Amino acid sequence: MGLLFWGLLLRMDRDILFKTLKGFDFRYGLAMCGVFALLLLLFAFRWWLVGRKLGVLGEFRRYFLGLWFSQAAGELGPPLVVGEWARFHALKGLADDRRLGLSQLIDRCLGTVVLWLMVLALTPYYQSTFKAAMTHLPGQLAAGFLILASLGVFIFMVSRLKHGVLDLQERVIDCLHPFRNPHAYLLSLLIQVLLVLNLVLAAAGLGLPAEGLLKVAWLGPLLLFAVSFLPGLVSDWGKREAVAVFLLAPAGLSPEEALAVSLLYGSGHGVVAIPGIFCLRRSQGGVNRTAE
Repeated sequence: MGLLFWGLLLRMDRDILFKTLKGFDFRYGLAMCGVFALLLLLFAFRWWLVGRKLGVLGEFRRYFLGLWFSQAAGELGPPLVVGEWARFHALKGLADDRRLGLSQLIDRCLGTVVLWLMVLALTPYYQSTFKAAMTHLPGQLAAGFLILASLGVFIFMVSRLKHGVLDLQERVIDCLHPFRNPHAYLLSLLIQVLLVLNLVLAAAGLGLPAEGLLKVAWLGPLLLFAVSFLPGLVSDWGKREAVAVFLLAPAGLSPEEALAVSLLYGSGHGVVAIPGIFCLRRSQGGVNRTAE
C-alpha cells in the first residue's frame, strides 16, 4: 500500500495538493481530534459491553487502554492483524483465550453489520451517483471486487463464530441479537456517524461548499465500507487515499482535494491514536487489581 500511496502522489499535481493542505482551517482539525477522542471512548465502551456479556470481566479502564493501544498498533501495521493482537494481549488474564477472541470478533461484527446496513440503505443513491462509472469495465471490476471482499470477510467471521461458540452459544446470541442487545447496535450506528462526520469536517476545513459537504456525508459510509474490506499492509494508508480519490469525485472534489481530505482524516486519527502505544504496560498493570 505504500507503493500505492506514492503512486497517487506522483500522479497528483503536488503544488495544488500542498496549496490545498496549506489552506486547511486547523479549527476543523481540532474538532476532528475531539471526535476521534470521543470515538476511542465509544469503541472501548462497546467492547466492554460485549466482554461483560461473555464473562470477560474487567474495568472499563482496562478495555479503554487496550483499545487505545490497539489503535496505535494499527497505525504501524495491518489493523486486522496487529490491532487485534494488541487488543487480545491487553486483556490477557481476564478470561480464557476463547472468550477474549470472541469478544473482539463480536465487537467487530457489530460495527461491520451496521456499516453494511448503512451502505445497503444508501444503495439507490450510490447507483444513481456512479451510474456512469458502472458502464465501464474498471468500475465494474472495482464493484465486483468490493462485493467479493465483503462476502469473504462475512464468511470468515461466521466460520470463526461457529468454531468458537460451543458452550457459549447463548451468550453469543445475546450479544448479536438486536433486540437483546440494542445498545450495542445503536452505539455502532453512532460510531459510524461520527466517523463520517470527521470526513465532513476534513472537507469543511478545506472550504468545500455546503452542497459538497452533504455529498461527502452520503458517500462517507461507502468510503468506510470500501476501506474496511480492502487489504492493507500499514494501517489504512494508501488504500484509503485511493478509494477517496475515486469515491469523493461526485461530491465535487478534485483528485487533490479528495486526497487532502483522506490525508487529513488519517492524520487526525494518527494524532489521537499514536499516544496509545504507551498504554500496554498501564493496562497490564491492572490485572491483579481486576482479579481481586
